Amino acid sequence: NALRFDARHYNAMYGMGQIYYRQEKYDVALCHFRSAAAVNPRSSVLRCYTGMALAKQGVNDKALAKLQEAIELDPRNPLARYERACVLASQNDVGGALAELEALAQVVPGEASVYFQMGKLYKRLGNLRAAQQAFESALSLHASSADAGAIKAAIEKLGINEEEEEEEL
Repeated sequence: NALRFDARHYNAMYGMGQIYYRQEKYDVALCHFRSAAAVNPRSSVLRCYTGMALAKQGVNDKALAKLQEAIELDPRNPLARYERACVLASQNDVGGALAELEALAQVVPGEASVYFQMGKLYKRLGNLRAAQQAFESALSLHASSADAGAIKAAIEKLGINEEEEEEEL
């Protein structure tokens, strides 16, 4: 209805984009996000969702550019940083992904999923100690949640036990 009264109602365009995004109709969602961003070009959120839709379509270079624009507009946008880290990790740019997650940890220090993702990336690099520390940080933030089991399993898969750790000290 809002679009019938005002074709430049960017909130309505954004809302339609979100609906199509959740329905996994990324091309239609992207159209709505781009239309909304044309009306409100200073919106970090709109740039972020444009980047997310591009990433879902596999257009990673353009997705990274849009997510970077979102971060430049609002350096404290946690979703843009998280999504950028995910795209970088999918391209095997583990260092870039870790840098984004470390910056994100400064913005949302109590978010366990950030530390969990960092642990997974450190493991990919073969840095098992850093991976274990990141997983333990995630566990300390979500010790009683349903995610605790997944975090504990990730720690166990590292194959580091406390006896080995004590021998190194």
